[in-house]
Amino acid sequence: MAAGRAGRSCGRRARGEMLAGSKARGGARRGRASGEVLAGGRALGEGLAGGGTAVGVVGKWVKVVGDGIVRSVRVRSNEMGVDLSEFKSVEMNMTAPRTWTIEQVKDWLTECFGLNPEVHTVGVHALWTKSISNILWYLRPVDDTSKWVSWLKGSERRGTNPVALVLPVAKEVAPPEGGYSGGGGYESGQSSQAPGGGGGYEPEQSSHAEDVYSGQGDGYRGEDGEVDGDEENGYMQNQMEEEDTEGESDADDSDESDDGEEVPIPGRWNHNFSSAMTINDGLDSNWEYHQNNVAVGAMFPSKRHMQDAIIKWAMASQRQLRTTVSSGKYLTMECVDINCPGRVHGYVPKYDTTWRVSDFVPHSCELASIPNDHCNLSSNLIARLLYTEIVEGQAMRVNAIQKNVKKHHFYTISYGKAWRANQRGMEMRFGLFRDAYDAVVRLLQTLQARNPGTYVNIRDLFFPESPSYRVLHRVYFSFGVCIESFRHCRPVLCVDDTFLTGQYKGQILTAIGMDGNNQIVPLAFAFVESENTESWLWFFRQLKISIVKDKPNVCILHDRHAGILKAIKTLKEPGQETPWIDIESRWCMRHLGANFYTQFRNKNLMNVFKRLCIQNQQWKYNFLRSKLQEFTKQQVVQRKAARDANIAAHMQAVAAGTTAVEAPVYEAPQEMAGRSLLSRDLEKAHRAAKLEASPNSLPTLVTRGANQNWQIHPGWVQRLKWAGLLPFARLVEATMSEVIGERVGTPIKRLQYDHSLLTSLVDRWRPETHTFHFRWGEMAPTLQDVSYLLGLPLAGRAIGPLAEPVDWDLQMPARFEGIRVGQPDFLCEDHGPKCDWLLNFEVSQFTAPMSEEQITRSLEAYLMWLLGKVMFTENHQTTISRRYIPIAQEIAEATTADDIIPRSWGSAVLAATYRGLCNACTLVSPKSGLLGCPLLLQLWSWDRFPIGRPDIYDERPFEANGFDDADHINMPMFGILWTRPERRFARDQVRNCYPAFTEQFDVLDDRAVIWEPYTAAAVHARYPGGISILCYRDCAYWMTQSKIIFDVSVEVMAQQRIMRQFGSRQLVDPPPPMAPLPTYVHKYNRKGTSHSSTWWLQRVGSYVDEWLTATTHLWRHDEQFDPQEFEAYLQRYTAAARVRLIPPIDPAEAPPASMYDMYPTQSIADSRQHAGQMTSDLHDEVARYTRQVSSGPLLQPRDQQVSWLRRLEEKLRGIYSAITCDDLQV
Repeated sequence: MAAGRAGRSCGRRARGEMLAGSKARGGARRGRASGEVLAGGRALGEGLAGGGTAVGVVGKWVKVVGDGIVRSVRVRSNEMGVDLSEFKSVEMNMTAPRTWTIEQVKDWLTECFGLNPEVHTVGVHALWTKSISNILWYLRPVDDTSKWVSWLKGSERRGTNPVALVLPVAKEVAPPEGGYSGGGGYESGQSSQAPGGGGGYEPEQSSHAEDVYSGQGDGYRGEDGEVDGDEENGYMQNQMEEEDTEGESDADDSDESDDGEEVPIPGRWNHNFSSAMTINDGLDSNWEYHQNNVAVGAMFPSKRHMQDAIIKWAMASQRQLRTTVSSGKYLTMECVDINCPGRVHGYVPKYDTTWRVSDFVPHSCELASIPNDHCNLSSNLIARLLYTEIVEGQAMRVNAIQKNVKKHHFYTISYGKAWRANQRGMEMRFGLFRDAYDAVVRLLQTLQARNPGTYVNIRDLFFPESPSYRVLHRVYFSFGVCIESFRHCRPVLCVDDTFLTGQYKGQILTAIGMDGNNQIVPLAFAFVESENTESWLWFFRQLKISIVKDKPNVCILHDRHAGILKAIKTLKEPGQETPWIDIESRWCMRHLGANFYTQFRNKNLMNVFKRLCIQNQQWKYNFLRSKLQEFTKQQVVQRKAARDANIAAHMQAVAAGTTAVEAPVYEAPQEMAGRSLLSRDLEKAHRAAKLEASPNSLPTLVTRGANQNWQIHPGWVQRLKWAGLLPFARLVEATMSEVIGERVGTPIKRLQYDHSLLTSLVDRWRPETHTFHFRWGEMAPTLQDVSYLLGLPLAGRAIGPLAEPVDWDLQMPARFEGIRVGQPDFLCEDHGPKCDWLLNFEVSQFTAPMSEEQITRSLEAYLMWLLGKVMFTENHQTTISRRYIPIAQEIAEATTADDIIPRSWGSAVLAATYRGLCNACTLVSPKSGLLGCPLLLQLWSWDRFPIGRPDIYDERPFEANGFDDADHINMPMFGILWTRPERRFARDQVRNCYPAFTEQFDVLDDRAVIWEPYTAAAVHARYPGGISILCYRDCAYWMTQSKIIFDVSVEVMAQQRIMRQFGSRQLVDPPPPMAPLPTYVHKYNRKGTSHSSTWWLQRVGSYVDEWLTATTHLWRHDEQFDPQEFEAYLQRYTAAARVRLIPPIDPAEAPPASMYDMYPTQSIADSRQHAGQMTSDLHDEVARYTRQVSSGPLLQPRDQQVSWLRRLEEKLRGIYSAITCDDLQV
């Protein structure tokens, strides 16, 4: 730093002596002009003379290429202006220079430098000062003869030698229209770093340099960054503005023309015809304005940009500012704390348009608390910050603006401020409403001129008191293509209206048609003052003139608005202006149906009305209409009688003095009466309530699981075992046959989720109790199911909240770089890496043998897939959460078991599944997702219910091929029976039967439910070689009362309500949890939030710590199951819950068959075919069972034999029902 300052000081002294010497010699050289020419580069003159140097200019830098050496040269500055001491100085003599033109001067200099005139020319930049005292110098291009002569006269008058900087540049062709972007010219708005730019120079990065090079600086700033005193008291500004006495006496030759130029950047300076360099005027690129940096010397294009930058800095530092000075030249903002010196001051220099920060004092105040809102965050600033989002999403909601500000700027703004910001953003893009109405006339006229055949009719209101003032009254327009298309449409027009929601109210009238392909064709539009007879009459007349013309018998479909009816009646009258005698009109059934339902409020009557509207046979229409009239009369009479009875009873009670007039009390609907286990608020949105009201009305849910399974590499086994994930990984492993099948084009096999079965279970999930409500009692997946079915550990640290990785989008591609030959570039989104990119590191994609680094990275990619697509599925289908990256990297890079943190994977999977069920039971939109771990839910259902369960041909015990482990960890778990690919499934398994599954759960016999599937006999029968130790090692956690957690989702378990699943006593009144979970905690999620892990840990940290002592707080389960007490529990439970989703139909209430039924009768042939198929399947199953018995003693346990006989009984019942259309009574 000291050497740099010394070098600059030497340059300043040399610069001062040169100027002083020039001034002293000026008087002796009045007769002829002689001056110094500074060549670009110290040895540039000699190099150019030798013809071995070319000059290329990029932006503000001068690239000098000579003798194979490339150097960058830029003009420096000091307190006296530009510093040209680094350039080679050459003194040259000219005779009568004022008589020379600028072209002659350039040709002469080109010849002196030895340049090829066909290839190169030179640019001349004069050294000049506006002060007569010669104290501040800057460079100015000399690109025409008048400037050349004016510069020579000014130098002679002031007694200074003319000094110019000459730079050689390559000749360019004439600039294209609209500006010039090459050579040494300057293009406004062009980045100074763009290649091929003009031959300019860039000053040093100091606050004073930009003032110097613009030639309009108000002062200078010292090296310590403090404000110079002359800037505050104005002495230097006044001194520079004074006119010298000598200059006033010679007014003809003065340079007042230079001082009087108001435009700081003349347009002709942007061209490159004669200059190789341009002055840094501060207006060439946005990045030079320091939009995101508030520091001394920062430049901004306007006062608004400076103010916005200061406010953004204040918001980032959690400080608030107030504006103390705001004028056309100055802006001062200070801290609201009067004891804080925080201050930012900016000004616009004289003869300039850019604003600059001249004083910056940091804050010294301390933050007592972080405010929710910021006083400087106005609606106008929000509109500018979110301008793109508001404009691109033209209907951006107000709450979306609030969330955006909260996410990116960490402040909570009010609804009104967000609404004003939205309106301001739309006004910035489209103008005011008044401007839109003012421009609509010109717009329609332009559309009419550009689209032949377009019809436009504009009607204005005129006021007698102001004849020249017009108010837009009505507008009608129809494009020519729409008019032509109606010739090929049906002779039907549908008209309707809607209201405007802007500042000026009104109505939009529309007319549409329908072509032969039943496609809607927009025909005409009109803006009117309101929906009345006059506006509709005017609209119909315009339709007749522009659209219908001479087409006969056109029908109008409309609602029953009185204005439309009267307008159509008027058009049919002869003698009217633009009559429409043959017009036909019909009512729109959609509008009529809405009015009908509003009047009668009865769904059954509404259904009859809908059937009436779609009839196309006269006798059916007449029959339904007569019935509808009869039903409506009965309904009106009944409603009137009930109302009269209520009024009479109320009046009698008031007269007797036994009651007072009170406000009506809400009574629960009959279907909710007595259901104390159901929440009234949740019941409104629950899928079960909608199914009960309208069966078969909801779509099935979908899952977001993986599309294929991964093969496990032998090098992963030890690390997966350390992490406790090896048994679960075996559960979803792809075998070698599947991988080979993928290579030859066969899709990889995988466990397909049965969406119908899962959805029918979700319909019965109740977040109030965290259990499924069935007719035979409550059930739910528990930690015991997680252990047996998935083989996941329960002991260890609770997984939550997940940490946010830092710079993951940079570190992850760096780790995977060069891992596989031909791997694609890193693909990711804000949520995380792309799934398709991770699939490139599957084991089958590598060439054997794999290196250790390849094994590690492929394991990391596999763990990302396992966590994000199997264990904890999310709505993001194409990406996997970035929060899994630290865990996957930790396991993949582990060298010992101590390198991996023991985690409670099982409790996390159960918590994620519970949260997915609680959210999914209120989703009714198509393609809504069931999140969490659907695999757990499907395996749990298959092991307990016969509904949707696949029938396996082979009943032999499981052979643990490939499962052999001394630690008894890499062993099969209970759920692998359903997922191993080599097992074949029966062809008659039922899938995608959501309505059928719903009904089967309603009527399922409780004897078919397997309450305890994990008995020792069942385990031995299915897996004689034993199961993984993880299936029963953590049994101490199964009955814990502690909350389970995954990330920020906290869930509670209800083992006390499902004790029969553990073979324990079920109390009639199950006790509540010892510490109930608050409702607001149960609603925690990351949707729409950007809180840090520390913020979340403060809110859920107590539940994370609670899991460390989970085995100390257990539900009592040492008492045996009591069937009689369970029956008492069932009686109370069924009265307090919804145990059926589809209400049964009483045969006495079933409507009798009628000849007028719209639906055809069911053919008996289908029933016989179904019965035949079922008989064939039953025969095969009995034959298979007979072969097993005949081959030797039957070794199956008793419960499996009973289960088989019950399935046989159910199939016999189905065959009997299909043949006789009746149920078999036993």
